[in-house]
Amino acid sequence: MATKKKGETINSWTWIGCETELACLRKSLEQLLTVPAIVVVVFDGPQRPKIKRGKQVQTSCPYQLEPAFHEIIEAMGFYCETGPGEAEAHLVMLNQSGAVDYIFTSDNDALVFGAKNVIRLLRDNNNCDHVEVYNDAALLGHPYGPLMRDGLVLIAMLCGGDYADGIKGFGVRSAWRVASKSTLATDLCNIIYRRSHLGVDVPAELYH
Repeated sequence: MATKKKGETINSWTWIGCETELACLRKSLEQLLTVPAIVVVVFDGPQRPKIKRGKQVQTSCPYQLEPAFHEIIEAMGFYCETGPGEAEAHLVMLNQSGAVDYIFTSDNDALVFGAKNVIRLLRDNNNCDHVEVYNDAALLGHPYGPLMRDGLVLIAMLCGGDYADGIKGFGVRSAWRVASKSTLATDLCNIIYRRSHLGVDVPAELYH
């Protein structure tokens, strides 16, 4: 009897958790309904990395609530897609191709992947037309120093993130200074691009 009650308790909490996630999704979508835009929601796909922030990620099957998410999203008039890997990478591809004009995300990955226009958050819940937009012009005019995509890649490598630990002691400001005031970012990315295109081992330049 005790085992049965324990199982019932676990199932109850699992159901409450699912209902909470669905309610949060509905609330977010209701807010987006007030925005004069055609919205495309993208989910992570099976090719995303299996390790994230040092923890194993289930990539072989979709998240259990994903079918319910799709149903709610489409019922509210939005479009739904599943990317091959990281959702942000797929969104950037859509942004670069002109299929979508802006990426609405709280994740900085989109900028590192090369997004043209990113809306980070809605500044005023009562006025959804008031948003913060990040693009190349904003990065070039940043008070820490001008930066392009290669610089963001270097900052991600120095500071760490979802898939790398970074270098101990490097904060965003110090990493930004290195990226904006030297050619290291461009040199490093050029080496990586050459390696990926030629399919060869890491060149000696990486060891300087």
